Amino acid sequence: MKDKSYQYTDMAVEISGIKQNSSENINGNIKKSVSIIRKTEEKSFGKPEGKYITLECGNFFKDEKIKKQLKTALTEALKELLEHLKITAPNKILVVGVGNILMTADALGPECINKINPVINGDLRLCTLIPGVIGMTGIESLDLVSAAAEKIKPDLIIAVDTLAANKTERLSRSFQLSTSGLQPGGGVKNHRPPINADTLKIPVIAVGVPLVVYAVNIAKDIIEAYGNEMVVKKNFAAEKNKRFFEMFKDMIVTVKDINVAVGECSDIIADAINSLVDP
Repeated sequence: MKDKSYQYTDMAVEISGIKQNSSENINGNIKKSVSIIRKTEEKSFGKPEGKYITLECGNFFKDEKIKKQLKTALTEALKELLEHLKITAPNKILVVGVGNILMTADALGPECINKINPVINGDLRLCTLIPGVIGMTGIESLDLVSAAAEKIKPDLIIAVDTLAANKTERLSRSFQLSTSGLQPGGGVKNHRPPINADTLKIPVIAVGVPLVVYAVNIAKDIIEAYGNEMVVKKNFAAEKNKRFFEMFKDMIVTVKDINVAVGECSDIIADAINSLVDP
């Protein structure tokens, strides 16, 4: 039941073998984990090199106190990644909302952009862009971001997108930030050209929230937790095992209150980004 070919996750904390450089509890409500993937580890972990920060909490939708703590923690995490990138005070920031605004679970990026307060004050600029998806525009997101960056010449790009998790308990309850950039369509295995420092020649911080999980991961967890004895007793052959997981491999599941989740999570991210130029 440990077949990794049926697992997919964007979350560094869910990948076996990735060492957590640090872990701490913030105000008793938020767990912060920090991991670093090196260039030599990219292939084995299937994730690009960079520093990854994960913030996890319970259901914060109706708790204003935890919302405030999350905003502060997210702001501090952004500053920590800026320090890691050796960026002291970026004057020009381009925030990119990746995703499909017409699909609620994929609309985190665009919804976040709608809540960013653009700033044009001399050399200080906070700009936003919603590149859409290639199926709607016929243009790769990377090409649109690259064109905007060429014109604006930002010191930093922040890309916001929906992520996929391996565990349902992380859906809309975790925030991941990284210096690795992101790959549009990665969560649904429709990989488009990546938005990162290598492709844009500009530092990129990716911010995301897991809002989807593959049904096969749910099925796998259920069998591992409750069905091992039944499977053994019925001599659940390897071929039947494979066919069972094949039934679920292309099904993607989200939370029932996805509209609320996208709204609440985009609020937190937008507030944190806004505070970078207007603390």
